[in-house]
Amino acid sequence: MVTKLVTALPGVRRLRGALHDINHTLGQVGSAQGELREEVEAQLAETRAKLLELSDEVQRLTENVSRTAPAQHATGAAVPDEAALSPNGASPDRASDTTLSDRQISREFQRAALRNLPFIMGDYKVAPNYVTFEGFAGAAEDLTENMGFFINGRRCNHEEYPRPAPDFDGRFTEVRGSAYAVRARLRADTLALADERGFLRFDASPTGVYVPGAWRKAMHVMHPARERFPVPSAANLMRVVGEAHEGRFLNGGATLFRNIETLLAELGKSWRDVPRILDWGSGAGRLTRYLIQHSGSAVTGVDIDPDNVAWCRENLAGGTFEQIPLLPPTRFPDASFDLIIGVSVMTHLKREVHDAWLAELQRLLAPGGIILLSVQGPTQYAYNSFSPRVYREAEEHGFVDFTPDGALDEVLEDKDYYRGAVQSRWFIAEEWGRYFEVLAIEDAIAALQDFVVMRRRTDEAQREWEGARRRRLMTEARLTGSRALAEGDDDGSAAYWSVAPEDQAEAVGWYWMAHPMVQARINTLVSGRPDQDAYGRFAQIWTERGNSLPIGRALSIGCGFGGLERDLCARGMVGRIDAFDPAPGAITEARRLAAEAGFNDIHYQVGDLESLDYPAESFDVVFAHQSVHHVERLEELFAKVKRLLKPGGLFHLHEYVGPNRFQWTEEQMEYVNELLDSLPRRLRRTPTGQKPAQERATVETMIAVDPTEAVRSADILPLLRQHFTVVEERPFGGTLVHLALGNIAQNFRTDSAEDVARMQAFFALEDRLMREGVIGSDFVVVTAARN
Repeated sequence: MVTKLVTALPGVRRLRGALHDINHTLGQVGSAQGELREEVEAQLAETRAKLLELSDEVQRLTENVSRTAPAQHATGAAVPDEAALSPNGASPDRASDTTLSDRQISREFQRAALRNLPFIMGDYKVAPNYVTFEGFAGAAEDLTENMGFFINGRRCNHEEYPRPAPDFDGRFTEVRGSAYAVRARLRADTLALADERGFLRFDASPTGVYVPGAWRKAMHVMHPARERFPVPSAANLMRVVGEAHEGRFLNGGATLFRNIETLLAELGKSWRDVPRILDWGSGAGRLTRYLIQHSGSAVTGVDIDPDNVAWCRENLAGGTFEQIPLLPPTRFPDASFDLIIGVSVMTHLKREVHDAWLAELQRLLAPGGIILLSVQGPTQYAYNSFSPRVYREAEEHGFVDFTPDGALDEVLEDKDYYRGAVQSRWFIAEEWGRYFEVLAIEDAIAALQDFVVMRRRTDEAQREWEGARRRRLMTEARLTGSRALAEGDDDGSAAYWSVAPEDQAEAVGWYWMAHPMVQARINTLVSGRPDQDAYGRFAQIWTERGNSLPIGRALSIGCGFGGLERDLCARGMVGRIDAFDPAPGAITEARRLAAEAGFNDIHYQVGDLESLDYPAESFDVVFAHQSVHHVERLEELFAKVKRLLKPGGLFHLHEYVGPNRFQWTEEQMEYVNELLDSLPRRLRRTPTGQKPAQERATVETMIAVDPTEAVRSADILPLLRQHFTVVEERPFGGTLVHLALGNIAQNFRTDSAEDVARMQAFFALEDRLMREGVIGSDFVVVTAARN
């Protein structure tokens, strides 16, 4: 169950008192194990009953504030797509942070940190006959009475606890009695104490009882006598763990290795099941050294840091190490790895780089392979004293890029590349889930960070998932538009237009302009040639007016998913192009696709008419492709475009200019339905059935689906002529064809003489009716200049 944060439950004092009682009981159990077996078993039974009773009570209380049910993955398993940046792995929905104070948010994170990782190793020494260590050992609610410290299951002989922990005092201000330190020693033959591979496991137990299954809270080191490889230099260590501390470097790597090993076992896998491992962001080999020594797999480490790569090549025999570029692709073939691990990498990438690497990692992982990527979660929020603002911004936006991180400044020329970034859990489920099946988010088992556990779908499963996602997005987008109307929100169209064109095509059929015969017809009408489109014609107009290509700086209004901008860059028509759109989902994908294609001179932003706040005379050309008919304040738009154009600059529109709100004429509808009636059933197929007779939607329905659709489309040309001098105006029809072919264009085969003849008959009828003045042209390409 996904629930809101519960910060003030009824009866909380009684629950706290019961926790003290249970803790005390378990402490007695730990001290009496060998003497009072029957009594111990009775006490344990009573304790279990209390725990069940408390669990039931908490369940009833939290159900009262539950706001959403768990999302179901395509496999039927619950996926943490709204899971928490909060305790218990459960979180408020995206808007719920407004109901929580800063203190409540901090308290919940601090409690989560003490539950997930109550013990953090500091300095330690492993000698032949003893082990000593210091560290932080938090005890929420001051439950210190029975705290015990263990090494491979043996309790320490000497424990100094609780001790002051001044370094942590300011980090746990909202949880009573939590900032404590420990100093402990165990006398033993340490090689005999270590397991067969040389690992030593350190546990802190608030009950004084060692629990082997509590592996997520344990720390590990390898006995020095079993370490195969040397330790990197201080400079290398600094770039990996932020300090020149050999112990923390080794402890961090050993703990990561053991946690991954145990996590794989819980997934039903062993190292034999992942014979090819990629350590993505291997640094100085903190984890890689143990993968090479103990996994038995072929291990590859990659990093952008050339010095660390060189050190690993020289010192970690048995592994393969390569420097990779800042942006993909890498040189590795598809499906090269069975397990990919990325620790503290996704937390350092800006959004467009983050998206590009997700796509590359999907390519590199074999179908069915496992990928583990770490992210910052509640435990790290608490230990690093993150402001509640971080949580609020992440919950609102999903992805937050705060500032450059200078840790790699010595080795990277691009000082803006390495960032500090946070992803919310709903963002991970939605965005990372596009590339992988999200299995779980494991709290604080990647040092202080959480591991996102994912699996690559098979190609068939990926296609099925994408199809289901497209249908869901289309449904949600339409519903969001309807809800926005009901709630008086005129931004509901952003959800609709965040659905990619290819997603809409699979859900409802082709857009009419996507058919090659329609494209050739439009090209002929706007340029005079079937093989030259409107933008090829514009390039001619631009150069005929004494200008050169590429255009110095251009602006694109309502860019959507960025197809136009990428096309213009690919043609070499523009140097730099700025582009904006009000749909965040569209901008996110546009940035990803531009980065994937290597177009660095396209600059996307989420925005609307108010975003046109550039200095006067900033642009040589302003483009608008099927976007201006979504603008209500046309006078303001045209005035701003005119101000932004340089002397001699041009405004290029590719637009719908038909009736407002698609209130087509009776004659138009009659002709469209006659065309549809003439078609055999095979040509009227849609992805969901048969295309019905077309009806003119009411204005109310149009607004419900998209409040901006054709809001003042019929006013575009008259107002344009008032503000600009028209250089060329090319109507290209569509008045009948776009209604008749919408959602079914994919059925007309270009290799079928019958289908081609029917399509040409459509074109001929539309041309004749436009010549006779029965219908006008609903679509036009206009090139205009400043008056």
